[in-house]
Amino acid sequence: MFTVTPFFNLSPLMSLLQQPQESYRQESDITPITSREFQSDIQEPGKATLLPSLSISNRNWEKGGQPHPMLKMDGLYVFQDGKYQGWLSEQSIPGLRWVEPQTQRSPLILRKDGKPQVSLSLENPKIQVIPNVKGKDVTYTVDIMLTGNVSEVIQPMSERLMEEQGAEQIRKEIQQTFEKGLEFQSDLLQLEHTLYRKQNKEWKNIYAERDFRLTKESLQKIRVSLKLNNAGKLKIP
Repeated sequence: MFTVTPFFNLSPLMSLLQQPQESYRQESDITPITSREFQSDIQEPGKATLLPSLSISNRNWEKGGQPHPMLKMDGLYVFQDGKYQGWLSEQSIPGLRWVEPQTQRSPLILRKDGKPQVSLSLENPKIQVIPNVKGKDVTYTVDIMLTGNVSEVIQPMSERLMEEQGAEQIRKEIQQTFEKGLEFQSDLLQLEHTLYRKQNKEWKNIYAERDFRLTKESLQKIRVSLKLNNAGKLKIP
């Protein structure tokens, strides 16, 4: 892993291992984390700590006619309340980027019958988790607001339809990610930690004396608002 060098004869200090922020600014899928942040997060009650995993890929670049190995983030090691829960591939958690406040830019492709129609570039999600406590039970509503632009139109689609279909696809990706986390007894949307921060007394009554309690019914609603700023020079009916 340490012998993989960046492309264009750049310094090894510019590799994904040493400087992941630049790559993350261009396409925010898996959030980098420092060792200091990891040590701090793993001690937080009710929090899922997500440690990116790296692999070596020979598929995308060539040098001198030969495959040039490059580092890539391919998934996450998940810790819940300080306990290691398992590894998740990048493909299994597509909604994680939409509930991460640090996300700067990420693509979304709208498809019909499996064929791409429109490519969107979405930015800076605004996330609000709303706990609803009733006695010893709690459910959560997640509100997501996103803005973005149209990157490419392959098949004509109205801007309104893009926003509607984009919002629905994001909602499904978040739901899929939440349910994948449940398989690993992990709260990937940080629902419990939000209750711990916002309503600590209620958190103590509900969670402090028990282990992981989230179920599919815990996530009551996901509301997604998507606004496309403009399509640049692309013509949209």
